[in-house]
Amino acid sequence: VIDGGFDPDGLSISEFRNRVTDEVEDLADTLPVRIRARVVPIGEYDDVPHRSVEFNLIVNGEALPLEEGRQRARTMRPDREVGRWYSSLVFDLGDGFEARIIACTTSDGGHRFGLRVEGHDDFIPQRNLVSGSWTRTDWLASSWTNTERHIPIPRPGDDPNPDRAPRPDGPDCRYGK
Repeated sequence: VIDGGFDPDGLSISEFRNRVTDEVEDLADTLPVRIRARVVPIGEYDDVPHRSVEFNLIVNGEALPLEEGRQRARTMRPDREVGRWYSSLVFDLGDGFEARIIACTTSDGGHRFGLRVEGHDDFIPQRNLVSGSWTRTDWLASSWTNTERHIPIPRPGDDPNPDRAPRPDGPDCRYGK
């Protein structure tokens, strides 16, 4: 996983020994976050190639503003290495929370994604795949489960040793137990 942008010279995720958070025990005291994605419209950004997927976050029901000049830090380009996980630059979620979107290119050209929150485990939504054949340029949001739309990030929390998803590098970017 690479910090500081979707860098093509990243580290292998198989170097990390980690676990996925399956459930959050108390949903009453959480920060609701969703990951949203779209195919970047042709010509919208001069430095982002065709078929790139742009990610952003929705926090407490509001989409984070898209900072000008940071589109490279929130896009997965179609030429990324298959099976390697990348990490975006830091997103400020407010209330002291900082997160990075993690994403991996699959063998069919799609992208699996999740959320890495500082001081917490990795959060991988149930709906976590942008298909390689996907062409929609409007924003679509992830769902945590079939019944819960948001990723419930517990408050407060600063675990000095957060659990990370055991995602061995592979063509389909699999993760989990």
